[in-house]
Amino acid sequence: MTKFLPAALRPYAKPDATLLPLGLALLAILPAMLGWGWFCLVLLSASSIASALTLRTITPLRELLALGGFFEVTIRALRLAVLLLLGARIWTDTAIAIPFALGGLAIVVMSIFTEITVSRLATRLTPEIYTRNLPIAAGKPPFTAKVLADGLALVVPELLIIFGASLITRSVLLAWLIAVLAVLTMAAGTLITDKVLRTKGAAFRARAISDVQRAIKDRHAQVAVYLGVGSSDTVYQLESWLATAERIPQETIVIVRSVPIFHALGKTSLPVIALTNSQDLLLLDLTNLRACLFVSNTGDIIHLLREQNPMSAFIGHGDSDKSSSFNPFTKVYDEVWVAGQAGADRYSRAMIGLRPEQFVSVGRPQLDAIDLTALPTTSDNYVPTVLYAPTWEGWNADQEYCSLLGQGAQIVERLLASPQRIRLIYKPHPFTGIRDPKARATSDRIIAMIRSANEQAGLNATEATPSKPSQAQSATEANELATAAGNKFFASLAPDAHVVVRPNSGLGIFQCFEHADALITDISSVLSDFIATGRPYAVCNPGTDSADDFVREFPSARGGMIIDRDGAGTGDFLNVVAAVTPDPKVEVRAEVREYLLGPSEPTASARFNEAITALIERANRRIEARSAGSQS
Repeated sequence: MTKFLPAALRPYAKPDATLLPLGLALLAILPAMLGWGWFCLVLLSASSIASALTLRTITPLRELLALGGFFEVTIRALRLAVLLLLGARIWTDTAIAIPFALGGLAIVVMSIFTEITVSRLATRLTPEIYTRNLPIAAGKPPFTAKVLADGLALVVPELLIIFGASLITRSVLLAWLIAVLAVLTMAAGTLITDKVLRTKGAAFRARAISDVQRAIKDRHAQVAVYLGVGSSDTVYQLESWLATAERIPQETIVIVRSVPIFHALGKTSLPVIALTNSQDLLLLDLTNLRACLFVSNTGDIIHLLREQNPMSAFIGHGDSDKSSSFNPFTKVYDEVWVAGQAGADRYSRAMIGLRPEQFVSVGRPQLDAIDLTALPTTSDNYVPTVLYAPTWEGWNADQEYCSLLGQGAQIVERLLASPQRIRLIYKPHPFTGIRDPKARATSDRIIAMIRSANEQAGLNATEATPSKPSQAQSATEANELATAAGNKFFASLAPDAHVVVRPNSGLGIFQCFEHADALITDISSVLSDFIATGRPYAVCNPGTDSADDFVREFPSARGGMIIDRDGAGTGDFLNVVAAVTPDPKVEVRAEVREYLLGPSEPTASARFNEAITALIERANRRIEARSAGSQS
């Protein structure tokens, strides 16, 4: 059922452990209304225990609900309400309601402070330090501290109230004793939790950090690739660099600041460290580092920029004419690595204060993973393929380049109705609809149009379904397996079958490039990357500017045909794709390719590694100069 939901909501609609306590509490409502005390006792007790067992579970839904801050407290209040509903049916003396209501309410209120204590101090016991590909033994925390960190101080008092309210039907005195005992247990449990986690938990945390420190020292890492705090949706910003980072000749580590990103990160042979606590990162000795590469601008980069020894370089997570590609924040880095001259020119035109010597052209080494031999163009029944990959609507109106808010639906309508046989691959951006629901609505409409076109042609396959490679040991191998999976998937389809590629479907943008004869897109890094294939592309003009003004503002569009906001230009482009008319942009596209991506020789991978070596040498010279200055 989740496939019918917008992409932005789909991760939260999947059943997970977060819903278990809520589901059990809701199930207890009917037995409570019927006065079935034992049923309520079992269901509410199970709900309370499930709350403790899932307290530290990491899921997309829990991430979302954590924004409210009182999810667990709300469920606890729901359990109390169910108990009072049950009591109305089974208590022979209505005065019994007073102690259980007051005791339950006190526990709900006190649980707010208890949860603050547990969540704050539990990080000392189970520090959110996760590692991959590092020889660190996963030591077990002390049993008592582990149980307390899982919320024992919350469970026992609530179970006392649940058992008492479900079983005591006549004695008001006994009800008061149980209620008072529950409140005292909550208070004592909170104090004990605080004491134990401050001692045993802190000691365990210190050992964990020490193990990480020793592992880093043993590797003598000189290069760090860094991604700051963010949701799992931002993991692509780092994943696009993993294969490139694996080819860096110097020892390299990956540092992330978010547990969801760590768990969502694809395969890599590089050591990966997740440090969510700023204090943990600040305590680590990173003096061996000489180069820090940043893929995104997040406020927490200051925790690594403060290191004296390494030089910093912003490498970004895409190269495009978007305004986000020349963010003034970039001034904080020692160097800004751009793909080609176009990147430096963007910053220069924006006049944000970067010096010419800060720019280093490294190309786009990620594009080495694109297999340009995948298209079976020699087939007698060959049908050319157009990839439509619109960007999302951006965080604000200044970054709104999304054709789904303009000509997107018209483009797809004209393509599906084209007299030429053309296959469509539709791949919306993962963030589509986050800011503007209209973009998501148009995307859903396009998917419905594609499904209808396939059904009318007697074709069932609409959505890409290849699974992500799980057996890979590195990002490089994962890319190779992904290409093989993409080849197998497209080979299994009828030549005319249109395809929808949803986020996390197992088919990446490079696999779409490999099986596309042409591209329709917006101003985005997709355009800049696709131009490496040398194949035709069209760019959607999201505004009312003339084509000349549009190209003047966005030079990457110069090598493609322009599709106006009303969809005009789509037919001309499809004629080029179907070889009905010659391609008018062949020579210009070659010029734009070099302007955007730099020269073909030396390769982008070679230029990237040369830039790494040069940055390390700069760092060493600075360290030597600082040392000489301190001795004079």
